[in-house]
Amino acid sequence: MSNTHNSNTGDDGRKQILVIGGTGAVGAPIVRRLDQAGWNVRVTSRNASQARAKFGPRVEKAIEVMLEKIKKNPPAFPPTPAYPKK
Repeated sequence: MSNTHNSNTGDDGRKQILVIGGTGAVGAPIVRRLDQAGWNVRVTSRNASQARAKFGPRVEKAIEVMLEKIKKNPPAFPPTPAYPKK
């Protein structure tokens, strides 16, 4: 028997998607709409417990983004006039 698992689908065969900023004013309605359409939705948020409280079991996984770790790493590109060094 061949394995027909697609990396874009979950174990239940539903399509998966990651919504970055899924608890915000723009992201939250998108998460709800994708969930209603049958997607396995993953959400990034600065506060994972807030994401879980907002969406409950409808959202497959809430992933807490560690902004402090990002801030400690050097930038990939040097500062520019549009984005000066802080």
